[in-house]
Amino acid sequence: MSKIFIYNYINFRKRMVKILFIVLLIFFTDETVYLTGGTQSAFTHFMYIPILMAAFWGDIKFASITALICGISLGPFMYRNVIDEVMQEPKEWIFRLIIFTLIGIIMSFLFERIKQYKIKEIDKAFFNEKIGLANANKLKIDLAKRIKRKECFSLVAFQIANMDHINRSIDYRIGEASLEKAIHMFSDSSSSHEIYYIYNNEFAVVLPKYNVEDTYIKALKFLEEFREPVSIKGFKIEIVMKAGIVHCPSHSSNSDELFKKMELALDQASNSLDLCVYDAKLEKRNKEKYEIQMSLHDAINNKQFYLVYQPKISLNENKVIGVEALLRWKHPQKGFIDPEQFISIAENIGIINDITKWVIENTVQQLSQWQQKGFYINAAINFSTKDVKTDELVEFMKKCIKENRVNPEKIELEITERGAIKNLDFVKSLLNNARKFGFKISIDDFGTGYNSLFNLIKLPVDHLKIDKFFIDRINDLDGQIAVKNIINMAHKLDIKVVAEGVENQKQLEWLKQHECDYIQGYYYSKPLLPDELIKYVKTF
Repeated sequence: MSKIFIYNYINFRKRMVKILFIVLLIFFTDETVYLTGGTQSAFTHFMYIPILMAAFWGDIKFASITALICGISLGPFMYRNVIDEVMQEPKEWIFRLIIFTLIGIIMSFLFERIKQYKIKEIDKAFFNEKIGLANANKLKIDLAKRIKRKECFSLVAFQIANMDHINRSIDYRIGEASLEKAIHMFSDSSSSHEIYYIYNNEFAVVLPKYNVEDTYIKALKFLEEFREPVSIKGFKIEIVMKAGIVHCPSHSSNSDELFKKMELALDQASNSLDLCVYDAKLEKRNKEKYEIQMSLHDAINNKQFYLVYQPKISLNENKVIGVEALLRWKHPQKGFIDPEQFISIAENIGIINDITKWVIENTVQQLSQWQQKGFYINAAINFSTKDVKTDELVEFMKKCIKENRVNPEKIELEITERGAIKNLDFVKSLLNNARKFGFKISIDDFGTGYNSLFNLIKLPVDHLKIDKFFIDRINDLDGQIAVKNIINMAHKLDIKVVAEGVENQKQLEWLKQHECDYIQGYYYSKPLLPDELIKYVKTF
């Protein structure tokens, strides 16, 4: 009750101040008109100021009354000519009174329209009319208010992960109805909440006084309702929901940060009835991933990439018969970045082809430089799964070979087994094309794919590389059986076998005993720079 009284009292004080200010303006204008000789002077126009202010501050009634007072104050009691004491004619001040009143009414009406338009624009900025909920902008404002009041609350974002599928398969309107259905279902489950529309497939809920554990239980219970299809406008719709949770003040006491962390928690969730609480470690990893992604675009042009070469040793001949070209990246601030990390990012953002071209070009140029020094060696170049979707890179490799006058038989195209399986018929055609030109073909990470033997028979293969996963388990009986079978199978198909990741004498002796052809790994050598490789080969 006291708050209402204070609020009314403050508003009353404001109104009185405005009225007093308008009265003073009217009095000031009257005095100015009188002192400057009467209504024949131009200073009568000053009276428009209090009329316009009354129209702006009040309603039509207030503006009309103010206009009447202004008209009367400059009316029958004000001289037309003060010096000669000439009074105004009635028609003169009556006409002015009518004009003042009309201006007051018209301007009040216009100001009211402007105010209404402004309110509508504000509503558009903070409210979604179609869904009937406040939006993300309003959410951030409300979060800031709660934080200022030092409230504890949880913030949950719910997302329909398969919204695009629903829109494509059925209808866009059914997609919208799915979100509305989910919102209504949550509304029915609890009254102590505020719901906000975020995106076309996402809404957020503020749960006051909820801790993380209670929020998790409530959100999980809600997600469970979508394990069975939901009926929407006569359709049985499978809605795939996921959710992310953030808590104030546990995770942040800033509205923008809370919103951002809510979205991060949502991104962490998978696409199937998953629920995740914000994890600071995840945010750090995402930030690092983003920084690497941005830096990748400049890494090639700024010469941050370089190549190292890991020797491939022939067990029968006891000599280095080739190398594998391996890409390395030294970032100016972050230092050396793990290839597995940046290669996967490059594949995701679609620049892996440019990187592979750089590797091809520099490997072929290096072979040409070694050739000029009288040093001849074979080099294997790794192709990503996304590099073998077209024949562009094989044609680029042919071009580089011709320009640098390198024998194509010195180049080995290395593709993973999984990469070959994804588009087997096209890859087979691509590898046949490469092999006809003279390139050798190698299957990397063998044994980690599916139906390995069946696929191997279909492909033109020169070398088979046993994945390090099996070499690490060569001391176990199961590991020995697997590796022995791979070697025997490859030899029956007239394919040479390379063991990757050999790191100790015991592994080496077992592989030699079971007639493995080639060895790669730290037991013999780490990947070497070009000059180091020449010295290594000469002194092997």
